[in-house]
Order: sequence, then C-alpha cells, then structure tokens
Amino acid sequence: MNLSEDELIALGIKYRGTIIDECAALEKWIESYIAMYFTWNGERAFEMLELVLDRLTFDSKIGVFEAMLKKKHKDQFKKLYDKLMSELRIIKDERNKFAHYNQHLENSEQIVILSSYRNSHTLHKYTNDDFVRLINRIERCGLIIKELSDDMWDLDESGSPYKP
Repeated sequence: MNLSEDELIALGIKYRGTIIDECAALEKWIESYIAMYFTWNGERAFEMLELVLDRLTFDSKIGVFEAMLKKKHKDQFKKLYDKLMSELRIIKDERNKFAHYNQHLENSEQIVILSSYRNSHTLHKYTNDDFVRLINRIERCGLIIKELSDDMWDLDESGSPYKP
C-alpha cells in the first residue's frame, strides 16, 4: 500500500471511528440491561441512564453487568457467561487503543498502526482481517446482550418483566 500522509490519516480516522462507534452502541446495550434490571418503567430507566450510568466508565459498566449476571445465574454463570465477559474485556481494551493511542503513519500491509508509549514504545498493527474480526466480536456480544435484555422483558404471570 502506497498512500500519502493525508490518505493514511483519513484511513485511520475511518477505522478508528468505526470501532469507537460500534463500542459506543455496545456500551448502550449494557447500560440498557443495567437500567432494566432495576426497573421496567421506561422513564425511570432513562433517568438511571442520565443520572447514574453515564457517569460510569465502560469498565465499570462491564463489572456491574457481570455482577448482575452472576447474581441472576449463580452456578450457571461460568458456563453461560464467562466467555462473554472475557470478550467484553478484550473489546474494551481494543476500544481504548483505538480511542487513546496515536496513529503511526507508515505505509505497510496494515490498515491502521497505533502507537502506545506506556513503559516503552509499542506499535499495535491492524490488518483489514483484524478489523473485521474485531467488528464481528463487538456485534456478537451486542446480540447476546440484546437477547438477555429481550428475555428480561418477557412478562411472567405476575406481570413483571424481570425473571429472577
């Protein structure tokens, strides 16, 4: 690939923006699950999003989500959700790289190269295949969380959407 500096910057903006946008959507699914866990009243859930959840980091939301799943699924958690939680943490770490690391401008086979300087200089290189795998990983987790949220909204005989 032989791109100009401007083309490399534009490519980085495109891919970084896509990852950050996809992760923001995933984070909203987690927030919605957390809010619905406590109330199925839409107005109150929205207030929780505004007043509480928007003040938490992505990592904190993942921690709260994990604690809720452990509480709800007790002995089945590891079997059912250990992989999901591991995937969410990987996604969070990758999102942080795309959001916070500087773009390294270099013509190579990689579509994006990011530089980190913590403890030593490290280049994080991403090919198109890496990018597609990360997007697929984000979308798979989003679908699982959406299904969990949908299951929570199925009304039981008491009229409550929450199934303890």
